[in-house]
Amino acid sequence: QWRQQLREVWLCRQIESLESAQVRRHMQSSLRPILLCCDNQPERVDHQWCPALASLSQLSHWHGGQLAADHRRLMETVVAQDELLNQLRSTQPRLPAPRTIRRHVKAEIESMVSNEMYVAAYRQHQSYRKAAEELSRQTGQKITKDKVARAVAAMEDS
Repeated sequence: QWRQQLREVWLCRQIESLESAQVRRHMQSSLRPILLCCDNQPERVDHQWCPALASLSQLSHWHGGQLAADHRRLMETVVAQDELLNQLRSTQPRLPAPRTIRRHVKAEIESMVSNEMYVAAYRQHQSYRKAAEELSRQTGQKITKDKVARAVAAMEDS
């Protein structure tokens, strides 16, 4: 538990081991990881993604033959790292989700059949239904008679 949320804590002997695709993939699927490194000064491996980093040598000491952690200092370090990561994420452009991209591409393709094409098909066939059937056959898209009627009405209004 960390501030009413679950977080996973990882112990890493060498920061270079994060380069392993398997380790990285597993860590990226974990719950907001905190990475404790044995290295003296851990550096960010990747600015796109990296967990909160903390050095064990700066957060712990030997006390009576046991490793004692300074919890307050660990908390301060992780909070500072989280803030830094949030700033890095906020400055990077966010890419739209693949579903959003597909929706935009589909809308763009549908708009390729312009009002002029609807009106030209209507004038040629003198029927909304026949114009829609012909345009559907030509474009491979499902075009309804209502779309043709709306396009013709829009062209007549303008």
